[in-house]
Amino acid sequence: MKGGYRAKGFTIVETLIVLAVTGALFISAMALIGGQQAKTEFSQSVRELDSKIRDLANDVTTGNYSIPAKYSCAVSGGTLTILPSATDTLGNNKDCLFIGKVLQPGYGADRNILRIYTVAGRRLKAAGGDVTNLNEATPQSMGAGSYMDTKLEGGLMVGRVTYDYGVGGGGDIDAFGFFTTFPTAAASGNGLTSGSSLTDIYPLIGTLPAPSPSGTTGVVETVIANLLGAIPKNPTITVCVLSGGTDQHATITIGGSGGNGQLTTKLDIQSGKVCS
Repeated sequence: MKGGYRAKGFTIVETLIVLAVTGALFISAMALIGGQQAKTEFSQSVRELDSKIRDLANDVTTGNYSIPAKYSCAVSGGTLTILPSATDTLGNNKDCLFIGKVLQPGYGADRNILRIYTVAGRRLKAAGGDVTNLNEATPQSMGAGSYMDTKLEGGLMVGRVTYDYGVGGGGDIDAFGFFTTFPTAAASGNGLTSGSSLTDIYPLIGTLPAPSPSGTTGVVETVIANLLGAIPKNPTITVCVLSGGTDQHATITIGGSGGNGQLTTKLDIQSGKVCS
């Protein structure tokens, strides 16, 4: 019998082609899945930051303050003084009260830290009577060591923080604060306590330098006291964050209360790794 049995199958070239195509499809699928996971992680991380900011605003509204160190606070000769204390004097600082929290998004070289300062102020005006505004309270940070740092999740990096008064102008800032809405003079006869049913936003206009080392009171604390001044309250604050793993950015818009002390946030995730 002429001829013979010829086995059927793929040639080496055909096999290599199939493997190359399969490998390319696998790599494409993994890239697609990985990209989607990165987008999901970015979205979750931004929502966590948005939730953290709202929680801090609510803390000021409800009077929920906690600091990691012990301090004493007193007014002497018309001057408010906050100093570290060897004992816990919380609740016994009759001259002072907690009045707000300052947020510094993007702290550090990698701009991936949210630094939070607790701010106190005087309870009574120098001439007597309850304080009725932020200037009379002469706000001060509780000092170096009283701040708390929260690392942003998911590789987030703060690209820009801005404030906007609408027709009143705006610009870039390093930090902003949530502060107690002080009662009017007519309504303050019963005394002011830490916490309030209303909260105001103030931008800290200017540059916040790094705090001094070794737990000493740094220039950041001085800037918090000096920058508030006569700055109008309740602008719109926008925090823009960049994704570390995707071509995306997100903006968290914190709405001014418009006089009613109610704060709102709005989250917007967009393509493009740039903060305009």
